[in-house]
Amino acid sequence: MSGWGAHADVSDATVLTGMLLRVAAGFLLSIFVAFVALLLLRRKLRSGGLLSLPANGASDDGRINILESRRLGQQSEIFRVRSGRREYLIAASPGALLLLRESEHATAPEDPEP
Repeated sequence: MSGWGAHADVSDATVLTGMLLRVAAGFLLSIFVAFVALLLLRRKLRSGGLLSLPANGASDDGRINILESRRLGQQSEIFRVRSGRREYLIAASPGALLLLRESEHATAPEDPEP
């Protein structure tokens, strides 16, 4: 009977070791994916930011135009903004800004003639 107990201990240790190796491999894979994501985000921010505006934050002609704005609630608004040839749809609340859409137009906006 003692032979059966010793065999069960070895089997349990093998199973436990396998589980620990899988958990460690999953943890290392998660760390690697997070590191790659941070590198990509850093590269995106250095190359012009998430909104792809020029480095000084202004359009080619130096203007950022708010085309429309609407209230969504007591403390939130939505804005349609144009900068150069790019147009953005942005939701704003007291603690956050959220880019909803970004598109490019073939020509930059012109000032309407009176």
